[in-house]
Amino acid sequence: MKTLINTLPARAALPALAVITTLVTIAILALTGCTYYVIPGEEEASLTAADSRVAYDVTVTLASSAKTQPFNPGDSLTITWESGATFTAVNLDLYRGEDFTTAIAAAYSKSSSFTWTIPAGLPADETYRIKVTGVSGNKSGELYGFSAYFAISEKPESGLSDVIVSRTDITLTLTDNGSLVDGDRVTVKLNGAVIADNHVLAAPPGTEIAVSLSSGANSLEIYAVNEGEVSPNTALLAISHVTAGEANQQWRLYAGETGSLTISAP
Repeated sequence: MKTLINTLPARAALPALAVITTLVTIAILALTGCTYYVIPGEEEASLTAADSRVAYDVTVTLASSAKTQPFNPGDSLTITWESGATFTAVNLDLYRGEDFTTAIAAAYSKSSSFTWTIPAGLPADETYRIKVTGVSGNKSGELYGFSAYFAISEKPESGLSDVIVSRTDITLTLTDNGSLVDGDRVTVKLNGAVIADNHVLAAPPGTEIAVSLSSGANSLEIYAVNEGEVSPNTALLAISHVTAGEANQQWRLYAGETGSLTISAP
């Protein structure tokens, strides 16, 4: 760093530098914080961040249990960073391209990592990124870094649709038919009564549940207890004796969500 006061010997310099790290690496320009010089006569002069600039390789790391992109609403991203700067907190913000989208956390100072759950309602896009801004204790300068771009998909529909069956005694078959049988668990209710509680979905041929329907409309609800190892909770529901509608249906639910359909019987 080059001293801008050349005619006065500097007794001490206290530079504030920082590095921020995350999973995908990018290089950006970072500003130093305020640097103070003690000069003869015990008078103090200060240099603002604009007086001195240093370029750094700043990286941002994003980790997700989803493992693959695009990320979905309900997925959790762990944002981590490291810093040697003198700021006392960081601001975390979501950007879509060059545009600010929403604040994730303001003046966060509890640790050097933050777990963020992607909210519903974000438009599907491949240009999302997270900005981490370090705030100096004296607020004379800021150091910031962006993550690499990542994709977020829109929340899918549950995937369940109404059916008509030819009899009141039918069989429901629950199957984890994904490429990975990853421990998805569901609770199933028929007309408000639990018929499968915290049930672990098995590989094909799955689990058969014999049910007796009421004449007319019957409400079937499927509650996603978790999402297994890979989000979302996705499995196959097979309904016997269907005369109208889809006999084999696949749901896509996030933990805590409920999908429902109506089964009409004679």
